[in-house]
Amino acid sequence: MEEKPSTVMGCVKRPLIDLFPIENFIMSILHIIIGVGNSLLDVFYEWIEWRVKKLTQQEVVHRNTVVYMEIKANQEKEAFQKWLKNEGVLLANKIFDKKDYRRNTLLR
Repeated sequence: MEEKPSTVMGCVKRPLIDLFPIENFIMSILHIIIGVGNSLLDVFYEWIEWRVKKLTQQEVVHRNTVVYMEIKANQEKEAFQKWLKNEGVLLANKIFDKKDYRRNTLLR
């Protein structure tokens, strides 16, 4: 039986860069899947906007603004939680105590 590219598993063509032997290449399946998945989703959303929804330019700008603000809000929430974890409340209380001390000292 003659081997054909359709029956042979693996590389069936000459590599673009033949400096390194094929045994030295490692393909990251996760990154390939994520990249292909992201590209497919982007194309799918563009197709929906073009064929199904017919958004005006103003609607696209407003939608993108809402998405951007949601991302910024989530980032700020995470920063606030990180600040709380790192004794931010204790620091704020010390600042208030210092102000009270100064105020009480000046009133005497």
